[in-house]
Order: sequence, then C-alpha cells, then structure tokens
Amino acid sequence: MAGLPIDIKDMLETFGDIDSARQKAVSVALFLDASAPDELLDFAKKSFATTAANARVVISYYESSQQHIPYGCDLTVVVAGFSEHTGPLAANLRASGTPVLVLTTMPDIVTEIAKRVGASLLEGDLVAPEEGAMPDALPESSEYYREPYPIDEHREEVMRNSMGTWVGDVFTEKKLAFALCFPFVRKPLALDAVKATSIQNAAVGAVVIIPGADMPVMTANQAK
Repeated sequence: MAGLPIDIKDMLETFGDIDSARQKAVSVALFLDASAPDELLDFAKKSFATTAANARVVISYYESSQQHIPYGCDLTVVVAGFSEHTGPLAANLRASGTPVLVLTTMPDIVTEIAKRVGASLLEGDLVAPEEGAMPDALPESSEYYREPYPIDEHREEVMRNSMGTWVGDVFTEKKLAFALCFPFVRKPLALDAVKATSIQNAAVGAVVIIPGADMPVMTANQAK
C-alpha cells in the first residue's frame, strides 16, 4: 500500500488516541458578566455543562479586570454584557497565556465599550448570534435584529457551531478531549473529519488499481 494518500500508522493510532483523550484533563473557567442577558448566561452554562470525569468547569462572576485563573486552566470564557471590565479582563487573560473566548449577544456594543476603555477585543475570539434573518422572515423593525439579540434555536445552533470550530482551531492536542467533554465541539470536529476522510478515500480509489483492494483501507479510514 505504499504511496497511498493516507498515513496508515496515523490512522491506526487514532483508535488509541480516543482512549488517551478520555484521560486528558480539561479545565475551563467561565467568567460571567452579571449585566449579560439571562438567556445568554443560561446558554453558556448549559454549553459547558459536563459529566465527564476528566473535565473541570469553574464558574464565577466578574466585577473587575483582575480575576483568578484556576490552576491548569486550558480555556477561559468571558460571557459579556455591558461591563467596562470585559476588554481589560480578556486582555489580562490572554496575557497570562490562556486562550480566551468571548460570548455575547451584543457584539457591536461590547466591542465599542472595550475599544472605548482602551482594551479592544480580538474579532476572531468573539462569538455572537448571527444578525441574519430567521427562516420565517421578520420585519426589519423587529427586536430580533436589535442588540442584545434574542437567542432562538437557530442562533443557539450557530453559536454552538462557531464555538466548536473555535475550540478545534485553537487546540490541537486536546481538541478530541474537548469534544468528548462538550457536545458543541463534536459537530464541527466530525464535519472536518468527514471532509478529510472523503477526500482521502477518493484519492485511495484513484490510486489503487485492483478492484476491491482499496476497501479495507477505506473502511478503516471511515471508522477512524
């Protein structure tokens, strides 16, 4: 099978990686702004709720830019409202070397407040509901298009996918561990895996000449 567009050794090791990922400790610190909408606070708590034995989630409210980061923390999540401390807090967390994800339903307002106090947020670290229309169009005057944006099932799904994609992009060694602990990481990670597998298996079919000889490799790759 020399010359195949698949690393067989890597493919086989993936099965062991799943067991290894279950043993990796995952720690998240959730910093909540009391002025954030209740539905956003509930969404954040629900998204990071887990029963995984290897996961630890610490939740606290912030009233300043100085917050204690739990020892061994992998990820900090700032759930933002109208607080002027959001930008400085995110900057201090980044300076500590910990990745920071900012969740909000008022992206323009939160961004402007952070800019005004001299601590601009990184656009790539900000996750918010998309501004676009619902499947059933509403008039432009609807509160659905005003900040803070109300969260419905559609926007929850968009936010979960954005959060999962962000985690997958930021973390390499622990992204599988995150996926095992938090369901919202699984879909983006799975879609990436499906896309990569489809491309690899198409290439295998093109390389292998003997009919049927490619099936064991392709099946194992799909199982991975």
